[in-house]
Amino acid sequence: MLFRSGNKSDAAIVIRWLKEECEQNPQQSGFYHNRDIIELAAKAKRMICQIIEKDIVGFCVFNRLNSYWAIDIFEIRPDFRSKGLGQQLAKHMLEALIAETSMPIKLECSPAASEKFWRNIGFEDNTECRKSRFGNPQLIYVPPKDSANNSPSMHASHL
Repeated sequence: MLFRSGNKSDAAIVIRWLKEECEQNPQQSGFYHNRDIIELAAKAKRMICQIIEKDIVGFCVFNRLNSYWAIDIFEIRPDFRSKGLGQQLAKHMLEALIAETSMPIKLECSPAASEKFWRNIGFEDNTECRKSRFGNPQLIYVPPKDSANNSPSMHASHL
């Protein structure tokens, strides 16, 4: 398994499988409607792709804001779910972001059912804002004080 910073062609591949997912299950919105965000994130090096045998099986899109990281999109391809890949991608993402700068990491649980996944990884209630404007739980991960010193060295270009 490999993790890499997403690029323009990676974004196109991800958008294609999100479109297929949306077409196969039209009653669920999925992340296809966020394709512009995905393209911009890849261009700005704010996307991490998870690769197995040259295939992108998962990805995440993030932003660095003033005092925290924001996870905007996190997705594992449907045919690769329930195999522990989401936990591996989440762990890699946390290590990479904290290595860059040890700031809190915030996210909205969308769908709300993803809350259990994020809590198992160490996210907790965001006491500043518990629910999004859509009613989804908002969670935060606060790195341990010494996490910047213990994280593997990773430069911004590797995010």
